[in-house]
Amino acid sequence: MGVTIGMPCLKLNNAGRTSKHCGDFKKVAEEALAERHGRDSDINQERTKDNVLFGYKTASELIAYSDKHMRELTEILRKNGERGIRRDAVKMCVIIIKPPAVWIESLSREKQLQFFNDSLEKIKEIVGEENVKAVAIHFDELAPHMHVFWEPMTPDGRLCAKDMHGLRFLGNLNREMPKYLRSKGWEIDDCKAYDAIEEQEKKTKLGMEGYQKYLQEKRAKNGRDSFKYKAQIEAEKDDLIRTVSVEKNKSVKSIFGRNKEVKKTESEIEFEQLILLAQAVLGDKDKSEKHKKELQELKDNEEVYISKKAEEIAERMISKRELEAIRSENIIKDKLLKLESIISQNLGMSLDDFIIEITKQNDPKTIIKERRKNHEKYREQQ
Repeated sequence: MGVTIGMPCLKLNNAGRTSKHCGDFKKVAEEALAERHGRDSDINQERTKDNVLFGYKTASELIAYSDKHMRELTEILRKNGERGIRRDAVKMCVIIIKPPAVWIESLSREKQLQFFNDSLEKIKEIVGEENVKAVAIHFDELAPHMHVFWEPMTPDGRLCAKDMHGLRFLGNLNREMPKYLRSKGWEIDDCKAYDAIEEQEKKTKLGMEGYQKYLQEKRAKNGRDSFKYKAQIEAEKDDLIRTVSVEKNKSVKSIFGRNKEVKKTESEIEFEQLILLAQAVLGDKDKSEKHKKELQELKDNEEVYISKKAEEIAERMISKRELEAIRSENIIKDKLLKLESIISQNLGMSLDDFIIEITKQNDPKTIIKERRKNHEKYREQQ
């Protein structure tokens, strides 16, 4: 059984919020291309270097080209006694190729790039290869996907999104893309091209709950889509937090040798929880360092051996569990900073040394209280 490829399409202009049917050219380009100014929490900046760009690689370059081309087109139109390009005219369009997360993640990077390249070839055939101005394949979000920026120029040299990006265009994508991809050996059931602005309006009209139900019904047969994938990640994060909380309570009972619940102040609970969270983060860091060391060792070996093994190590470094570890580290970053400050002020040692010391003690609660007393006396003296 094949999969269905989502293909949201968007018209872009420079009108900003005053435009009801188009996206903001500058904002969308800066999010998709090298600048990566998007606010999506799913973007992993450390993996942005893995993204692949073709054509104009930055938003500033793409916009500069477009502005120059609009001036040239306006000059030609005015020489012929016609009106120049309007400010709110559609100057660029973008197609996003969004395969189901589970399916695209099951492929090797080489296969992923081949799929996107095959998709790009058909897009060039439909919109005109000369009209494709920039391409960005993102590997730094939850699932790989591709953005294709193209200029809606007609074969006779007119800028006209009405002719180039209408219902006929969307229908052509829906008909031709799956046929082409199947001819290339991909198990594709269907491709769904749709206007992203209209989809957003539907989301607003149905409300969050209604829209979620709509997505689930629409994509039930196509594996886990990006919405479900994000929901699962959030659920796994909540499970991790609950697990840490349970283990914290178990550790407290074990350390203090009691079978009943230990009554503690709010600050003591927070302090002990910070220790456990810090231990988890340091453990994940150690694991990541181990992978990096292994990868470095591979680089010192034969190049033929490196290619396959390095890819396997890279995949392990961005596994779901480690991705969640990174997310957890970001969530508790402020708490870790607070913990480091407490340790530095009260104990005069590093976070690593503190955890090593406290895990060796039979009664860490006594040590913590003693340190706090000394600190309170010191503050009173001050």
